[in-house]
Amino acid sequence: MIKPLFVYNTLADGTLRILNPVVGEEVWTVPGRAQRPIVNDPRRLPQPLPKDIDLDAVCAFCAKHTRHTPAEKSRVVRDGAGFKVLEKQTAEQALGHPALFRRVPNLFEIVPMEFWKRNYGFRLSPRQRQWKDAYLATPLGREHVLGVIGEKLEHAGRTHDEIAAISEEQKLDMADAFFGGSHDLIVSGRHYRENAQTQADLLSSGTLTREEHFLYMSFTLNAVSEIHRENPHVKHVAVYQNWLSQAGASFDHLHKQVLGVDTWGAGIHRRLEVLRRYPPFYNQVLLATCKARGLVLAENAWAIAVVEPGHIYPCLAVYSKSAASDPSGLSAEELKGFSDLLRAVHFAAGQRVPCNEEWYFRPRGSDALLPFHVLVKWRVNTPAGFEGGSEIHINPLFPEQVRDRVMPELRELASAGELPDTTLGPDCPCEEGCLRYDRAAPRR
Repeated sequence: MIKPLFVYNTLADGTLRILNPVVGEEVWTVPGRAQRPIVNDPRRLPQPLPKDIDLDAVCAFCAKHTRHTPAEKSRVVRDGAGFKVLEKQTAEQALGHPALFRRVPNLFEIVPMEFWKRNYGFRLSPRQRQWKDAYLATPLGREHVLGVIGEKLEHAGRTHDEIAAISEEQKLDMADAFFGGSHDLIVSGRHYRENAQTQADLLSSGTLTREEHFLYMSFTLNAVSEIHRENPHVKHVAVYQNWLSQAGASFDHLHKQVLGVDTWGAGIHRRLEVLRRYPPFYNQVLLATCKARGLVLAENAWAIAVVEPGHIYPCLAVYSKSAASDPSGLSAEELKGFSDLLRAVHFAAGQRVPCNEEWYFRPRGSDALLPFHVLVKWRVNTPAGFEGGSEIHINPLFPEQVRDRVMPELRELASAGELPDTTLGPDCPCEEGCLRYDRAAPRR
Protein backbone atom coordinates (compact mmCIF):
# COMPACT_ATOMS: atom_id res chain seq x y z
CA MET A 1 0.00 0.00 0.00
CA ILE A 2 1.19 3.50 -0.83
CA LYS A 3 0.74 5.76 2.19
CA PRO A 4 -0.56 9.21 1.15
CA LEU A 5 1.17 12.02 3.02
CA PHE A 6 0.05 15.36 4.36
CA VAL A 7 2.58 17.84 2.98
CA TYR A 8 2.89 20.35 5.83
CA ASN A 9 5.75 22.74 5.12
CA THR A 10 6.59 25.88 7.11
CA LEU A 11 9.03 28.25 5.37
CA ALA A 12 11.58 30.55 6.97
CA ASP A 13 9.29 33.59 6.90
CA GLY A 14 6.44 31.65 8.53
CA THR A 15 4.47 30.91 5.36
CA LEU A 16 2.67 27.59 5.65
CA ARG A 17 2.13 25.39 2.61
CA ILE A 18 -0.14 22.37 2.89
CA LEU A 19 -1.18 19.70 0.43
CA ASN A 20 -4.05 17.62 1.75
CA PRO A 21 -4.09 14.36 -0.27
CA VAL A 22 -7.87 14.03 0.12
CA VAL A 23 -8.65 17.52 -1.13
CA GLY A 24 -5.88 17.41 -3.73
CA GLU A 25 -5.27 21.17 -3.66
CA GLU A 26 -2.35 23.30 -2.54
CA VAL A 27 -3.22 25.72 0.25
CA TRP A 28 -0.99 28.51 1.55
CA THR A 29 -1.32 30.62 4.67
CA VAL A 30 0.81 33.77 4.68
CA PRO A 31 1.66 35.76 7.82
CA GLY A 32 -0.41 38.92 8.02
CA ARG A 33 -3.44 37.68 6.10
CA ALA A 34 -5.23 36.96 9.40
CA GLN A 35 -5.37 40.71 10.01
CA ARG A 36 -8.20 40.77 7.50
CA PRO A 37 -11.61 40.63 9.23
CA ILE A 38 -13.07 37.14 9.54
CA VAL A 39 -16.46 38.09 10.95
CA ASN A 40 -18.75 41.07 10.79
CA ASP A 41 -16.83 44.07 12.08
CA PRO A 42 -17.08 43.77 15.90
CA ARG A 43 -16.91 47.54 16.19
CA ARG A 44 -20.30 47.72 14.49
CA LEU A 45 -22.88 46.73 17.05
CA PRO A 46 -25.81 44.65 15.75
CA GLN A 47 -28.94 46.66 15.09
CA PRO A 48 -31.76 46.19 17.62
CA LEU A 49 -34.84 44.39 16.36
CA PRO A 50 -37.75 46.69 15.47
CA LYS A 51 -40.26 46.83 18.32
CA ASP A 52 -43.14 45.83 16.04
CA ILE A 53 -41.36 42.87 14.36
CA ASP A 54 -43.26 39.60 14.07
CA LEU A 55 -40.61 36.98 14.81
CA ASP A 56 -42.71 34.32 13.03
CA ALA A 57 -42.89 36.27 9.78
CA VAL A 58 -39.33 37.42 9.01
CA CYS A 59 -38.65 35.40 5.84
CA ALA A 60 -40.23 32.81 3.56
CA PHE A 61 -39.07 29.98 5.86
CA CYS A 62 -40.88 31.39 8.90
CA ALA A 63 -43.96 29.77 10.48
CA LYS A 64 -46.45 32.39 9.23
CA HIS A 65 -45.16 32.20 5.63
CA THR A 66 -45.73 28.51 4.93
CA ARG A 67 -47.82 29.50 1.92
CA HIS A 68 -44.54 30.48 0.21
CA THR A 69 -42.94 27.04 0.61
CA PRO A 70 -44.16 23.83 -1.09
CA ALA A 71 -46.30 21.16 0.56
CA GLU A 72 -44.64 20.04 3.77
CA LYS A 73 -43.41 16.43 3.83
CA SER A 74 -43.08 16.15 7.62
CA ARG A 75 -42.51 18.11 10.81
CA VAL A 76 -41.15 17.53 14.30
CA VAL A 77 -43.53 18.68 17.04
CA ARG A 78 -43.57 18.56 20.82
CA ASP A 79 -45.58 15.70 22.28
CA GLY A 80 -45.95 16.12 26.02
CA ALA A 81 -42.46 15.80 27.47
CA GLY A 82 -41.09 14.41 24.20
CA PHE A 83 -41.29 14.87 20.45
CA LYS A 84 -42.88 13.12 17.49
CA VAL A 85 -42.71 13.30 13.70
CA LEU A 86 -45.89 13.98 11.72
CA GLU A 87 -45.71 12.67 8.15
CA LYS A 88 -47.49 13.58 4.91
CA GLN A 89 -50.25 15.71 6.39
CA THR A 90 -52.83 17.84 4.62
CA ALA A 91 -52.36 21.61 4.65
CA GLU A 92 -55.01 21.99 7.36
CA GLN A 93 -53.45 19.35 9.60
CA ALA A 94 -49.93 20.78 9.34
CA LEU A 95 -51.06 24.19 10.56
CA GLY A 96 -52.44 22.67 13.75
CA HIS A 97 -49.07 21.83 15.33
CA PRO A 98 -46.22 24.33 15.86
CA ALA A 99 -43.06 22.84 14.39
CA LEU A 100 -39.63 22.53 15.88
CA PHE A 101 -38.35 21.52 12.42
CA ARG A 102 -40.09 21.13 9.06
CA ARG A 103 -39.11 19.18 5.97
CA VAL A 104 -40.19 20.96 2.81
CA PRO A 105 -39.22 20.52 -0.86
CA ASN A 106 -36.71 22.99 -2.26
CA LEU A 107 -38.69 25.25 -4.58
CA PHE A 108 -35.58 25.68 -6.74
CA GLU A 109 -34.18 22.15 -6.95
CA ILE A 110 -30.60 21.60 -8.07
CA VAL A 111 -31.65 18.29 -9.62
CA PRO A 112 -35.30 18.91 -10.60
CA MET A 113 -38.14 16.47 -11.00
CA GLU A 114 -37.97 16.83 -14.78
CA PHE A 115 -34.40 15.48 -14.67
CA TRP A 116 -35.59 12.26 -13.03
CA LYS A 117 -38.66 11.98 -15.28
CA ARG A 118 -36.90 12.55 -18.59
CA ASN A 119 -33.63 10.75 -17.92
CA TYR A 120 -34.86 7.85 -15.80
CA GLY A 121 -38.60 7.59 -16.39
CA PHE A 122 -39.26 8.32 -12.70
CA ARG A 123 -42.87 8.65 -11.54
CA LEU A 124 -44.44 9.24 -8.15
CA SER A 125 -44.64 6.10 -6.03
CA PRO A 126 -48.10 4.91 -4.90
CA ARG A 127 -47.40 6.41 -1.45
CA GLN A 128 -46.42 9.77 -2.93
CA ARG A 129 -49.39 9.76 -5.31
CA GLN A 130 -51.77 9.01 -2.46
CA TRP A 131 -50.39 11.91 -0.43
CA LYS A 132 -50.60 14.29 -3.40
CA ASP A 133 -54.22 13.36 -4.03
CA ALA A 134 -55.09 13.81 -0.35
CA TYR A 135 -53.33 17.19 -0.19
CA LEU A 136 -55.07 18.50 -3.30
CA ALA A 137 -58.46 17.19 -2.12
CA THR A 138 -58.81 19.99 0.46
CA PRO A 139 -59.54 23.60 -0.57
CA LEU A 140 -56.57 24.98 1.38
CA GLY A 141 -54.20 22.37 -0.01
CA ARG A 142 -55.18 22.97 -3.62
CA GLU A 143 -55.00 26.74 -3.18
CA HIS A 144 -51.57 26.41 -1.54
CA VAL A 145 -50.07 24.22 -4.27
CA LEU A 146 -51.37 26.35 -7.13
CA GLY A 147 -50.19 29.49 -5.36
CA VAL A 148 -46.64 28.19 -4.94
CA ILE A 149 -46.54 27.01 -8.56
CA GLY A 150 -47.61 30.53 -9.57
CA GLU A 151 -44.83 32.07 -7.49
CA LYS A 152 -42.27 29.72 -9.00
CA LEU A 153 -43.37 30.66 -12.51
CA GLU A 154 -43.11 34.34 -11.59
CA HIS A 155 -39.54 33.79 -10.40
CA ALA A 156 -38.86 32.13 -13.76
CA GLY A 157 -39.88 35.37 -15.51
CA ARG A 158 -43.37 34.42 -16.64
CA THR A 159 -45.90 37.25 -16.87
CA HIS A 160 -49.29 37.08 -15.15
CA ASP A 161 -50.96 36.50 -18.53
CA GLU A 162 -48.55 33.67 -19.36
CA ILE A 163 -49.17 32.04 -15.98
CA ALA A 164 -52.95 32.35 -16.41
CA ALA A 165 -52.68 30.66 -19.81
CA ILE A 166 -51.20 27.51 -18.28
CA SER A 167 -53.94 25.02 -17.45
CA GLU A 168 -54.57 23.89 -13.90
CA GLU A 169 -53.81 20.33 -14.99
CA GLN A 170 -50.35 21.39 -16.22
CA LYS A 171 -49.67 23.28 -13.00
CA LEU A 172 -50.64 20.28 -10.90
CA ASP A 173 -48.34 18.09 -12.98
CA MET A 174 -45.50 20.53 -12.14
CA ALA A 175 -46.39 19.98 -8.50
CA ASP A 176 -45.12 16.39 -8.69
CA ALA A 177 -41.83 17.96 -7.58
CA PHE A 178 -43.42 18.89 -4.24
CA PHE A 179 -44.56 15.35 -3.47
CA GLY A 180 -41.81 13.22 -5.01
CA GLY A 181 -38.79 15.45 -5.55
CA SER A 182 -35.36 14.50 -4.20
CA HIS A 183 -34.18 17.90 -2.93
CA ASP A 184 -35.56 18.89 0.48
CA LEU A 185 -34.93 21.51 3.14
CA ILE A 186 -34.88 20.78 6.86
CA VAL A 187 -36.07 24.12 8.23
CA SER A 188 -36.07 25.34 11.81
CA GLY A 189 -39.39 26.47 13.19
CA ARG A 190 -37.85 29.70 14.51
CA HIS A 191 -35.88 32.45 12.79
CA TYR A 192 -34.51 34.04 15.96
CA ARG A 193 -33.53 32.44 19.24
CA GLU A 194 -35.64 33.00 22.32
CA ASN A 195 -35.46 36.47 23.88
CA ALA A 196 -33.74 37.88 20.78
CA GLN A 197 -32.86 41.56 21.12
CA THR A 198 -30.81 42.32 17.99
CA GLN A 199 -30.67 41.23 14.36
CA ALA A 200 -27.62 39.10 15.23
CA ASP A 201 -29.59 36.94 17.67
CA LEU A 202 -30.42 34.36 15.02
CA LEU A 203 -31.21 30.77 15.88
CA SER A 204 -28.16 28.84 14.70
CA SER A 205 -26.80 25.32 15.04
CA GLY A 206 -24.70 26.47 17.98
CA THR A 207 -27.63 28.07 19.82
CA LEU A 208 -29.90 25.02 19.61
CA THR A 209 -30.11 22.97 22.78
CA ARG A 210 -28.32 19.61 22.81
CA GLU A 211 -31.66 17.83 22.43
CA GLU A 212 -32.79 20.11 19.59
CA HIS A 213 -29.55 19.59 17.68
CA PHE A 214 -29.83 15.82 18.03
CA LEU A 215 -33.40 15.99 16.69
CA TYR A 216 -32.19 18.22 13.85
CA MET A 217 -29.64 15.58 12.82
CA SER A 218 -32.06 12.65 13.28
CA PHE A 219 -34.78 14.38 11.26
CA THR A 220 -32.26 15.09 8.49
CA LEU A 221 -31.26 11.41 8.38
CA ASN A 222 -34.93 10.43 8.07
CA ALA A 223 -35.08 12.53 4.91
CA VAL A 224 -31.94 10.87 3.50
CA SER A 225 -33.44 7.42 4.05
CA GLU A 226 -36.75 8.34 2.44
CA ILE A 227 -35.12 9.81 -0.66
CA HIS A 228 -33.19 6.58 -1.15
CA ARG A 229 -36.34 4.53 -0.54
CA GLU A 230 -38.60 6.48 -2.91
CA ASN A 231 -36.20 7.17 -5.77
CA PRO A 232 -34.25 4.05 -6.84
CA HIS A 233 -32.18 6.11 -9.30
CA VAL A 234 -30.49 8.12 -6.53
CA LYS A 235 -26.93 6.90 -5.99
CA HIS A 236 -26.01 9.30 -3.20
CA VAL A 237 -27.70 11.91 -1.03
CA ALA A 238 -25.65 15.03 -0.36
CA VAL A 239 -26.29 16.69 3.00
CA TYR A 240 -25.12 20.25 3.61
CA GLN A 241 -25.92 23.49 5.37
CA ASN A 242 -25.33 27.05 4.18
CA TRP A 243 -25.26 29.44 7.12
CA LEU A 244 -25.70 33.13 6.27
CA SER A 245 -25.76 34.75 2.84
CA GLN A 246 -21.95 34.80 2.49
CA ALA A 247 -22.08 31.00 2.59
CA GLY A 248 -24.78 30.74 -0.07
CA ALA A 249 -27.98 30.86 2.01
CA SER A 250 -31.02 32.51 0.46
CA PHE A 251 -32.31 33.39 3.93
CA ASP A 252 -30.52 33.77 7.26
CA HIS A 253 -32.87 31.14 8.68
CA LEU A 254 -31.40 27.88 9.97
CA HIS A 255 -31.86 25.00 7.52
CA LYS A 256 -30.07 21.98 6.09
CA GLN A 257 -30.44 20.61 2.58
CA VAL A 258 -30.66 16.99 1.43
CA LEU A 259 -30.15 16.42 -2.28
CA GLY A 260 -30.41 13.13 -4.15
CA VAL A 261 -28.03 12.80 -7.11
CA ASP A 262 -27.36 10.08 -9.67
CA THR A 263 -23.60 10.13 -9.16
CA TRP A 264 -21.17 10.09 -6.26
CA GLY A 265 -19.34 13.18 -7.48
CA ALA A 266 -15.62 13.82 -7.89
CA GLY A 267 -15.06 14.63 -4.21
CA ILE A 268 -16.43 11.30 -3.00
CA HIS A 269 -14.57 9.41 -5.74
CA ARG A 270 -11.30 11.08 -4.73
CA ARG A 271 -11.76 10.15 -1.08
CA LEU A 272 -12.66 6.57 -1.91
CA GLU A 273 -9.62 6.23 -4.16
CA VAL A 274 -7.32 7.39 -1.34
CA LEU A 275 -8.95 4.82 0.95
CA ARG A 276 -8.68 2.00 -1.57
CA ARG A 277 -4.94 2.66 -1.80
CA TYR A 278 -4.53 3.11 1.96
CA PRO A 279 -7.57 2.13 4.09
CA PRO A 280 -6.21 3.44 7.44
CA PHE A 281 -5.64 6.94 6.00
CA TYR A 282 -7.98 8.78 8.36
CA ASN A 283 -6.43 7.19 11.44
CA GLN A 284 -2.77 6.99 10.50
CA VAL A 285 -2.43 10.13 8.37
CA LEU A 286 -5.16 12.68 9.00
CA LEU A 287 -5.75 12.26 12.73
CA ALA A 288 -2.07 11.56 13.31
CA THR A 289 -1.23 14.88 11.64
CA CYS A 290 -3.81 16.73 13.72
CA LYS A 291 -2.53 15.17 16.95
CA ALA A 292 1.11 15.92 16.13
CA ARG A 293 0.24 19.54 15.33
CA GLY A 294 -1.89 20.08 18.43
CA LEU A 295 -5.08 20.52 16.40
CA VAL A 296 -7.34 18.11 18.31
CA LEU A 297 -10.19 20.12 19.86
CA ALA A 298 -12.52 17.73 21.68
CA GLU A 299 -13.20 14.02 22.05
CA ASN A 300 -15.82 11.79 23.60
CA ALA A 301 -16.49 8.07 23.34
CA TRP A 302 -18.31 8.44 20.02
CA ALA A 303 -16.59 11.22 18.06
CA ILE A 304 -13.58 13.49 17.80
CA ALA A 305 -13.35 17.13 16.66
CA VAL A 306 -10.25 18.67 15.08
CA VAL A 307 -9.06 21.67 13.12
CA GLU A 308 -8.50 20.04 9.73
CA PRO A 309 -5.67 21.67 7.75
CA GLY A 310 -5.32 21.86 4.00
CA HIS A 311 -8.66 23.35 2.96
CA ILE A 312 -9.39 26.55 1.07
CA TYR A 313 -11.36 27.84 4.05
CA PRO A 314 -10.60 27.51 7.79
CA CYS A 315 -12.10 24.12 8.58
CA LEU A 316 -13.32 22.31 11.69
CA ALA A 317 -14.13 18.62 11.39
CA VAL A 318 -16.05 16.10 13.49
CA TYR A 319 -15.33 12.40 12.90
CA SER A 320 -17.51 9.53 14.08
CA LYS A 321 -15.70 6.71 15.85
CA SER A 322 -18.42 4.26 14.85
CA ALA A 323 -17.71 1.37 12.50
CA ALA A 324 -20.83 2.46 10.60
CA SER A 325 -19.80 4.45 7.51
CA ASP A 326 -23.42 5.47 6.91
CA PRO A 327 -24.79 7.75 9.66
CA SER A 328 -28.15 5.98 9.43
CA GLY A 329 -26.33 2.98 10.96
CA LEU A 330 -25.27 4.88 14.07
CA SER A 331 -26.96 3.99 17.35
CA ALA A 332 -28.88 6.75 19.13
CA GLU A 333 -26.03 7.02 21.63
CA GLU A 334 -23.40 7.32 18.87
CA LEU A 335 -25.43 9.95 17.05
CA LYS A 336 -25.99 11.96 20.24
CA GLY A 337 -22.27 11.95 21.00
CA PHE A 338 -21.49 13.08 17.46
CA SER A 339 -24.23 15.72 17.60
CA ASP A 340 -22.79 17.16 20.82
CA LEU A 341 -19.41 17.82 19.20
CA LEU A 342 -20.88 19.18 15.96
CA ARG A 343 -23.09 21.58 17.92
CA ALA A 344 -20.05 22.56 19.98
CA VAL A 345 -17.89 23.57 17.02
CA HIS A 346 -20.76 25.70 15.69
CA PHE A 347 -21.14 27.31 19.11
CA ALA A 348 -17.41 27.98 19.25
CA ALA A 349 -17.43 29.71 15.87
CA GLY A 350 -20.39 31.90 16.82
CA GLN A 351 -23.56 32.57 14.86
CA ARG A 352 -22.03 35.58 13.05
CA VAL A 353 -19.45 33.51 11.15
CA PRO A 354 -20.78 32.35 7.76
CA CYS A 355 -20.04 28.70 7.18
CA ASN A 356 -20.83 25.62 5.15
CA GLU A 357 -21.51 22.29 6.81
CA GLU A 358 -20.67 19.33 4.55
CA TRP A 359 -21.48 15.69 5.38
CA TYR A 360 -19.27 12.86 4.13
CA PHE A 361 -20.19 9.19 4.37
CA ARG A 362 -19.83 6.04 2.31
CA PRO A 363 -22.26 6.12 -0.62
CA ARG A 364 -24.48 3.15 -1.19
CA GLY A 365 -22.82 0.57 -3.42
CA SER A 366 -19.28 1.49 -2.45
CA ASP A 367 -16.79 -1.21 -1.46
CA ALA A 368 -14.39 1.30 0.11
CA LEU A 369 -14.57 2.27 3.78
CA LEU A 370 -15.18 5.94 4.57
CA PRO A 371 -15.73 7.27 8.10
CA PHE A 372 -18.81 9.40 8.62
CA HIS A 373 -17.64 12.95 9.21
CA VAL A 374 -18.80 16.53 8.88
CA LEU A 375 -16.66 19.48 7.82
CA VAL A 376 -17.57 23.01 8.96
CA LYS A 377 -15.86 25.53 6.69
CA TRP A 378 -15.78 29.21 7.61
CA ARG A 379 -16.58 31.30 4.53
CA VAL A 380 -14.32 34.17 5.55
CA ASN A 381 -12.23 34.55 2.42
CA THR A 382 -13.08 35.04 -1.23
CA PRO A 383 -10.93 33.25 -3.83
CA ALA A 384 -9.66 35.67 -6.46
CA GLY A 385 -7.73 35.63 -9.71
CA PHE A 386 -4.52 34.34 -8.19
CA GLU A 387 -6.19 31.12 -7.04
CA GLY A 388 -7.92 30.51 -10.35
CA GLY A 389 -4.81 30.90 -12.42
CA SER A 390 -2.29 29.17 -10.17
CA GLU A 391 -4.53 26.57 -8.48
CA ILE A 392 -2.83 27.64 -5.25
CA HIS A 393 -5.39 28.65 -2.64
CA ILE A 394 -4.89 31.21 0.11
CA ASN A 395 -6.41 30.37 3.50
CA PRO A 396 -6.14 33.50 5.69
CA LEU A 397 -5.85 31.66 9.02
CA PHE A 398 -3.20 29.28 10.28
CA PRO A 399 -4.74 26.10 11.74
CA GLU A 400 -3.30 27.04 15.14
CA GLN A 401 -5.08 30.41 14.97
CA VAL A 402 -8.38 28.65 14.36
CA ARG A 403 -7.69 26.35 17.32
CA ASP A 404 -6.83 29.27 19.60
CA ARG A 405 -9.98 31.08 18.54
CA VAL A 406 -12.38 28.24 19.35
CA MET A 407 -10.82 26.59 22.40
CA PRO A 408 -11.98 29.24 24.94
CA GLU A 409 -15.54 28.86 23.67
CA LEU A 410 -15.37 25.07 23.94
CA ARG A 411 -14.12 25.37 27.50
CA GLU A 412 -16.98 27.74 28.29
CA LEU A 413 -19.45 25.23 26.88
CA ALA A 414 -17.87 22.40 28.88
CA SER A 415 -17.97 24.48 32.08
CA ALA A 416 -21.69 24.96 31.57
CA GLY A 417 -22.18 21.17 31.48
CA GLU A 418 -22.96 21.15 27.77
CA LEU A 419 -20.18 18.71 26.82
CA PRO A 420 -20.60 15.76 29.17
CA ASP A 421 -17.97 13.02 29.16
CA THR A 422 -15.79 15.04 26.81
CA THR A 423 -12.09 15.86 26.98
CA LEU A 424 -10.66 19.00 25.41
CA GLY A 425 -7.49 19.99 23.58
CA PRO A 426 -4.22 18.33 24.64
CA ASP A 427 -6.08 16.12 27.14
CA CYS A 428 -7.77 14.24 24.28
CA PRO A 429 -6.28 10.73 23.98
CA CYS A 430 -6.82 10.56 20.19
CA GLU A 431 -5.57 6.99 20.35
CA GLU A 432 -4.21 5.34 17.24
CA GLY A 433 -7.05 3.60 15.43
CA CYS A 434 -9.79 5.41 17.39
CA LEU A 435 -11.86 5.68 14.19
CA ARG A 436 -13.28 2.19 13.67
CA TYR A 437 -14.52 2.60 10.09
CA ASP A 438 -11.71 0.40 8.70
CA ARG A 439 -12.79 -2.51 10.86
CA ALA A 440 -16.22 -2.77 9.27
CA ALA A 441 -17.03 -5.31 6.60
CA PRO A 442 -17.22 -3.68 3.14
CA ARG A 443 -20.76 -3.31 1.87
CA ARG A 444 -21.50 -4.17 -1.73
